Order: sequence, then structure tokens, then C-alpha cells
Amino acid sequence: MVSVASSLFLTLLAGGQFNKVDNTVKLTDLPNVTASGLRNSGKISISGQAFSFSIHALSYNSYTVVYEIPKGMDELRFFSGVQDKFSKSRTSTLTVAVDGEDIVNPLVPGGTLEAGAKPVEWKIRVTGKKSLQIFLDKGACIGEPTFYKLAKAPTTPVGTTNEQKSPNVPVLVSPPEKSVVVGETAILKWKEVPGAISYGVYILANKSQDELGASSPRIWAATVKDNRYDFKISDLPSGEYLWSVVAFGSKKALGAFSEERLFIVDK
Repeated sequence: MVSVASSLFLTLLAGGQFNKVDNTVKLTDLPNVTASGLRNSGKISISGQAFSFSIHALSYNSYTVVYEIPKGMDELRFFSGVQDKFSKSRTSTLTVAVDGEDIVNPLVPGGTLEAGAKPVEWKIRVTGKKSLQIFLDKGACIGEPTFYKLAKAPTTPVGTTNEQKSPNVPVLVSPPEKSVVVGETAILKWKEVPGAISYGVYILANKSQDELGASSPRIWAATVKDNRYDFKISDLPSGEYLWSVVAFGSKKALGAFSEERLFIVDK
């Protein structure tokens, strides 16, 4: 049985075999652009089922985090539930949105998770999508969240689309594509998005981690209130960088990340 969520994405229910894949990215390896205290964790268990890595909320807090979906990925897969170490009477909440559209899983009605219940498997279509938002509270957790690039690209379900044009997507202004940033401080600018109260900025070195070396970060993320981000050029090694922006409302990301642009640091 399948459910078409928000007329955009295919959410598959529990069971079934994963398709053969030729690439994966762990969500826990990515920074979130909301600077939240949500924890990446090692092993956890949900109703006795162990997971080797996870993200989770503490028992007394709630968290909203936003990630940029890695380019070329087709599906996000994970298991949801409440950690076994919390009270059996606990009720927690999980909601997921992609490019500002809520994802619905009928096995998690209203996003409610019950302690002691078996973990629920999610598979979310993310082909061509840019932003992922996750809300968790009171011990809710996601086990082994992983992006998959399918060996055979998925087809779009009938009645859905892989394209979403939204006025809530930031339009980048400067610097122009392939500009060399100079001086002590670089400024990234974009047009204001109506209703936005802050923005998430994502910067990615246009090199592999092997090329950069183990001691050099490849990804930077920040949250700002205005439609600009200032940073010291000295903070980045020489090279090419891709950057993009997502707009936040009071409760969630308003839409997708912007297009990517490239700038160059040449010291």
C-alpha cells in the first residue's frame, strides 16, 4: 500500500525490499542550518530494535532542524519511534517536511509516536528536492536516517510532480556566479522572502573531503535574520564554494533551498 503525500512525494509504508543503490549519505554526517541542539547519537533502541546511528530529542525539549538535501539523492529512509530509555507512557511528536510540504505517513497519524511501539519505516522521495525539515520532541528519535541514490532513478507517481515553483524560494543577488571574493569580508546577499523571519545559509566546498584533507571542513552552515550573510574570507581555504539559502517562518521552512551559486576564494 502507498500514500501520496502532499501531491509531491511518495511515502512507502513498512515492509518491502530496498532497491539496489549505488550511493548513500548519512543524515548525521550533514550539518543543519538551524544551529539547534538536536543530538546526533550512536546506538539507540526502539521497542528492542537496535539502530547504529540516529538523531533524537531530549526528554524535556523540542527541536526543529533543517538540512539541505544532498544533490543527486533519490530517497530518504529512516525508522521513527521513542527511545526505550524513556517512560513507557510517553507520547512524542515527529513531523517531516520537504521543500516546505508536509510528509504524511499513515502509520504515524498526526505525527504522534507512542513509547513502546514498534519502529515505523519511512521512505520519502527526494529526487530533485532541496530542503528537509524535521521536528522532534520529548524523546522522539529517527534511527539510521540515510539518503539513497537509486541505481535506477524512480518514476514520478501518477498525479505528482518533481518540480515545485514557489515564491518562498530565496533569489540570490550577489556575488555573481563564479566571482572571486576579495578583501577581508565577503557578503552573500539574496532577495527578502515575504513572511520570512530568518534564513539558513549553506556553503559547500567544491572538492571532495579526500581532496581537502581530514582536518579541513567541507560544509559550513549558519542562521541569520537579515537577507545577507557576512563572513571573514580568511576563514575559508582557497578554492571554489557553492552556496544556497532557505527561508524560515515562525514554525518551519517556507520552501526549498535556492539555486546554488559558486564563488571563489583566491588567497
